[in-house]
Formats: sequence, C-alpha cells, structure tokens
Amino acid sequence: QTKIFQCVNGHFVCETCFGRIRQGKQCLCPQCRVKMSRREPARNKLAEKYLEAALFPCPNADDGCLEKIQFGYLNEHISENCKYRTMKCK
Repeated sequence: QTKIFQCVNGHFVCETCFGRIRQGKQCLCPQCRVKMSRREPARNKLAEKYLEAALFPCPNADDGCLEKIQFGYLNEHISENCKYRTMKCK
C-alpha cells in the first residue's frame, strides 16, 4: 500500500517523494513551500483508499493493452502479466 502525505494546505505528496523531501535540508511541501513535519507527517487516508480502489489504464495502452488495473497490482501487471510489456531478448 502506498502512503500519501499532505501539507497543512492539503497538497498531496506520495511516499517516494516525501522520503526525498524528508532527507532534504528543509522538509517543505513542493507545491506551496510550507514546512512539513519529518517525525509526524500528516497522511491522507481518503486519498490512500481511493488509490487502492481506483482502476487505472495500463501504461502500455498506447501499444494495445486494454486492461484496467488497481494501483496496487499495476507493477505486477506491467512486469509479469501484460502481453504488451517490453521484453528482454535472451
């Protein structure tokens, strides 16, 4: 499950980006530059639940994949199940 954080002004920051922000000199929202807590960042559980349940088109849709996948399974689909994924030649 991906965690979604937010600043006091309600701007969303994904877990990966927040990790980078947290390690910086100042922990600031990339959108409005307000200070964010390093120790107790505010999570947005509603956005997390939406992301968990919503269906997203496969990134290979332009190549012909018509699948819609829940966010949590998107990487698995892309790397293992998508018929339109890029494959390495052996």
